[in-house]
Amino acid sequence: VKATYGFLQKLTGRLKLMKAISLYALDEGMHSAVDIQMLGHVMDGSFQFKAENLKTYIAIQGVCDTQSRDWIQYQYTKKGLNIGSFTLTHIR
Repeated sequence: VKATYGFLQKLTGRLKLMKAISLYALDEGMHSAVDIQMLGHVMDGSFQFKAENLKTYIAIQGVCDTQSRDWIQYQYTKKGLNIGSFTLTHIR
């Protein structure tokens, strides 16, 4: 994990200089919570997804001015994500 962290730190730094946008997919089943948290420090933000009781949820943290500590239910189709309406207390 430390080697991966070092690699991502260098790669992310170079991509930021080029004003590029990067997307990295991490699976909690493949990495420990500590490893995911450490690798998350290289990122500007995250989109986290989970499914519970046949419902899907998203949490957005650190992306632009949007920070959410709450899980927001969404639905997905072949055309995209439907987040629906929610109160501003969910998105800060």
